[in-house]
Amino acid sequence: MDKQKAEHFFRHEYGRLVAKLAAKVGICHVELIEDAVQSALLSAVESWQSNDSIENSTAWLYSVASNRLIDNFRQQQNRSDIIQKFQSDFETEFQKPLVPESNPSMQSEIEDDLLNMMFISCHPDINEQSTLVFTLKTLCGFSIKEIALRLFATQQSIYKRYQRVLKELAIKTNIKHEPKPSELIFRRSRVLRLLYLMFTQGYLSVNEQRSIQPELCLEAIRLTQILAKHSLGQFEECYALLALMFFQYSRIDSRLDNSGGLVLLENQDRSKWDQSYIAEGLNWLQQSASGEVFTRYHAEAGVAGAHCLASSFDKTDWTQIIDCYEILQQFTSSPIHQLNHAIALTQTGQTQLAIELIQQSKPPSWLQGSYQWYVVLAYLYKRLDEESASKSRQVAKNKYNEYKKTALDLAPNTAIRDLILHSLN
Repeated sequence: MDKQKAEHFFRHEYGRLVAKLAAKVGICHVELIEDAVQSALLSAVESWQSNDSIENSTAWLYSVASNRLIDNFRQQQNRSDIIQKFQSDFETEFQKPLVPESNPSMQSEIEDDLLNMMFISCHPDINEQSTLVFTLKTLCGFSIKEIALRLFATQQSIYKRYQRVLKELAIKTNIKHEPKPSELIFRRSRVLRLLYLMFTQGYLSVNEQRSIQPELCLEAIRLTQILAKHSLGQFEECYALLALMFFQYSRIDSRLDNSGGLVLLENQDRSKWDQSYIAEGLNWLQQSASGEVFTRYHAEAGVAGAHCLASSFDKTDWTQIIDCYEILQQFTSSPIHQLNHAIALTQTGQTQLAIELIQQSKPPSWLQGSYQWYVVLAYLYKRLDEESASKSRQVAKNKYNEYKKTALDLAPNTAIRDLILHSLN
């Protein structure tokens, strides 16, 4: 088994095993569960060195991890009640022939357990960033170090956040906790927001070394697909989010040049756009339009879909994109959407209106310290300079130079700095 396949396999198996064992003994014991799963995966590495695969690998890992978990409980003086309650269930399972991993019932159980973990972690009293850390650690198999790199944070801060989530979940959930039906419906929007956050974190990262992190995008797509196939996820908002993810991911291979720099949409090689992902996005977008519900994810998918279906940048349906952003503003007053709306307006010759749109509101403090606000302002004044009469061009030029300098000073990494220079020159 090559390194990439092994990493993919073990990462997914990690989340599947943690979710299944947590469903059996409770999410409050997730640290002991993780220790058992890590031990089982290490045993697998040692046992499978000479094999590209192993028959019934999921069932084999589950058996080993379960035995290790029982051992972990035995080492805890106050865990005898847990052993007594669950050991007989474990041993009964082990006496049965190992169930092939292709068995539909086993796959269904695993996916249900993964969903249950997501819904439990999306507790309304736990903030989104902490939930994201917990999900990346327990369901996606990323280490604290890997999460820190992907979220542009220190390992210490990620570890503290993870420990804090564990304590909060231990308090807020019981040993076999499953949210009530009413709680599940209430938490669906938080689960979708978590998946959206995971995807966007990978699609444009502020990490100094990596501007795009495809593995985060793929994990978000994988978990969203699991949700969409379950009765809890069979609703228009979930389908629209999946459409958005597939549209965006279809362009990922064209977003970096050979040196790792970001490539502007207008300069991307559209022959690299993955048509199978675009087709999948269109399929989910069609399903999302089956009812009368229209959400922010529908609007964002409409924007991404318009880009994917355009044969060239010049032939993009900017009117549709502007309409989507106007609708999107009714759902959320996101300043990022406002910036993108302004850029779309300039493509239809409405640069002055775009500037007025930006000037209508003051950006939040976090965006004032970001390059994004200033690079758009610089871009707008550059366009205004090109469109204006001679008497007002100097004012536009001065504004352009001012905002360009600020944007470059705030660029978090070389790739984004190069992108700013390319887009504004």
